[in-house]
Amino acid sequence: TNPPIDPLREEMVMSLRVLLGRRANVLEETAEATRLIELKSPILQPEQMAALRRVDQPGFSAATVDAVWPLPADDELTAEAAGAMLRAAVEKLCLEAEEAVRAGATVLIISDEKASRDTLPIPSLLAVGAVHHHLIRRGMRMHTSLIVASGEPREVHHFAALIGYGANAVYPYLVHETIDHIADEDRKLADFSPATLRKNFVKAVDKGLLKIMSKMGISTIDSYCGAQIFEALGIGQELLETAFVGTPSLLGGVGFDSVAEDVLAWHQYGYPDSDAGKGVKLVTWGLYKTRRGGELHQWSPQVVHAITELARNEDEATNRELYRKYAGLMDAMKIAPRHLLEFRRLRPPVPVEQVEPVDRILRRFSTAAMSLGALSAEAHETLAIAMNRLGGMSNSGEGGEAKDRYFTERASKIKQVASGRFGVTPEYLMSAEELQIKMAQGSKPGEGGQLPGHKVTAQIAVLRYSTPGVALISPPPHHDIYSIEDL
Repeated sequence: TNPPIDPLREEMVMSLRVLLGRRANVLEETAEATRLIELKSPILQPEQMAALRRVDQPGFSAATVDAVWPLPADDELTAEAAGAMLRAAVEKLCLEAEEAVRAGATVLIISDEKASRDTLPIPSLLAVGAVHHHLIRRGMRMHTSLIVASGEPREVHHFAALIGYGANAVYPYLVHETIDHIADEDRKLADFSPATLRKNFVKAVDKGLLKIMSKMGISTIDSYCGAQIFEALGIGQELLETAFVGTPSLLGGVGFDSVAEDVLAWHQYGYPDSDAGKGVKLVTWGLYKTRRGGELHQWSPQVVHAITELARNEDEATNRELYRKYAGLMDAMKIAPRHLLEFRRLRPPVPVEQVEPVDRILRRFSTAAMSLGALSAEAHETLAIAMNRLGGMSNSGEGGEAKDRYFTERASKIKQVASGRFGVTPEYLMSAEELQIKMAQGSKPGEGGQLPGHKVTAQIAVLRYSTPGVALISPPPHHDIYSIEDL
């Protein structure tokens, strides 16, 4: 129920401070309770990691468990056999972690740094989640801090997931090695030392973590660590019971077999059978931009071309065919949960006279809230006219609406009030049939929004009671709404 925090304007109440070490009983005040290592960020630099590995002071002891498993010798290994090997490796990792903690390790490093041509990494999220829950079941989780040393994490979400499933800190060694390599190779970065570039990376990740935490109204990284504020998509029960206990996964999904297959496939790309692949650039797989044979994107070049062709064509007869082409491309995709749904046609159809007439059904139709600014004035007005003629409702978005549209068929029946309160006046509110208070950005919850200055035209400035050319910001929360009572 926490409202979002503004990570920019309310940063003073947020903290990424991490304390490593064995936690004492919170009800007992002892000197031993203060023997903790303080970090300003959960993302570790190489020199910090080296220092933690060398730590040898009363009350501190670091141990490393290797999150790797041997490469199967059988090239024809079945998925079930590979899955069994991975499951056994995870169980072995958990037992080694328990043994290290019993031996006095107050900092436990879960590392895949020994991954090689002959060894495979256990996926870092699976590894830390499994160890985290194993130690909880043994009543030993507070006896140690978990550090993930992995080549996998590189995006903010990766770090958030690792921390959310139990990691107290993360050491992305491959990121640091990559930054060092880029610093040596890229002339554009000649003025920056590798240390500066690594520091910039950590700073960027820190900002991202604060933003993610702020969306849930969480102010400290301690409260986020192990909180598991996620819902699984495509994860099966055996993985949930091992590493993601308590995480909702409504659709079910894959288990150890599929994960092991993926690990083997990625290993094959990294270590081809011959040495001919040495020095060749790794494939990007279209994760960020469409690549032939890579990750499928909903807005693929084919889809963009089809909808552009449709928008530019003015012949009505041809338009129908072009729309069928566009709709066919969209319907053929299988990339979202809704694409797995089909209508059940086992029962006889309901007689038409027993269902509501079209005009009553259309009353429930509404458009998404898109402001004048996100949409052109023509598109914004056209949506309102169309929905009013259909009997549905259009939504003004948070950018206000021209007064001459009020109480006409050009008016949006739903008027939105967002955190920036742009265009909100008594007259604006009175012209609405329905008011919508946007507690968070729909497309980017808890992040707020920004309209760059060059997009703030004279027309938009008038509607939003602002100045042309000056950027407009919608804060993540309403700064005067922090509870149901405030609302």
